[in-house]
Amino acid sequence: MIVVMKSDSPSAEVERVSQELCRWDITPEKLEGRHKVMIGFVGTIGWSSISDTPRI
Repeated sequence: MIVVMKSDSPSAEVERVSQELCRWDITPEKLEGRHKVMIGFVGTIGWSSISDTPRI
């Protein structure tokens, strides 16, 4: 899964999203680009469909 945020998103908001993913026992990886910040992770999660994905 990939979470894409604007590059001017406050660092506290990017950290909040990362911490929320950690709370679900997921290890996120953050990539910062010129125009976007991406938080990604790979692995098995308990969501069976996109409609089950929690809102962050």
